[in-house]
Amino acid sequence: MSRTTGREDRADPAEMADLEPVERFIVWCFRRWVIGAHDRSTDHWGMVWNELAGGLGAADGREALTQFSGMIRALQEHARKTIHHHGPCCPCLGPDELRFIRLIAACQHRRPGEARALAEWMILPDGATALLQAATRLGQILRAHDVMLPDRYVPGRHVVGVVPGGGLRAVGDPRRARAVAEFAAQPAPGARIVLH
Repeated sequence: MSRTTGREDRADPAEMADLEPVERFIVWCFRRWVIGAHDRSTDHWGMVWNELAGGLGAADGREALTQFSGMIRALQEHARKTIHHHGPCCPCLGPDELRFIRLIAACQHRRPGEARALAEWMILPDGATALLQAATRLGQILRAHDVMLPDRYVPGRHVVGVVPGGGLRAVGDPRRARAVAEFAAQPAPGARIVLH
């Protein structure tokens, strides 16, 4: 596991090569964990465990793995839409993968508003608390080992928020209100995490 260099690019990365090493590591873990769940293969989970334990020690590695697993479970059980990911060695970076690392970074950098907006964009309200708690705890464990995700926060970037009753609304950019309304109208049943 590598530590970030402290570079804080403001543009959203488009490929794995655009990410800091710690961000690539999180995406790699995400991809391996989800593929392991899909294939019912503990080989992928073992790879994630070995990397976390090697970088954080057995106790914190186990706790990080528990929180990571909790995040994936929240996505699997409460996804607002189908979550897409790429294969473990693919150089591409999907928007859902980027949201996943941005969520952990927002928690780590103590940006609860950003974290909640990201969580509520990805999952239904009844799963938001579990996702946020796991992401926050994972961010704390990484921080305790001086493993920091870059702060890619840009004020006004967020375009959605959740209104009472669980609906989405546009925040900041009125031109995106229509797209947000169309997205929110899509049914969630059958949402899952799939290889892209």
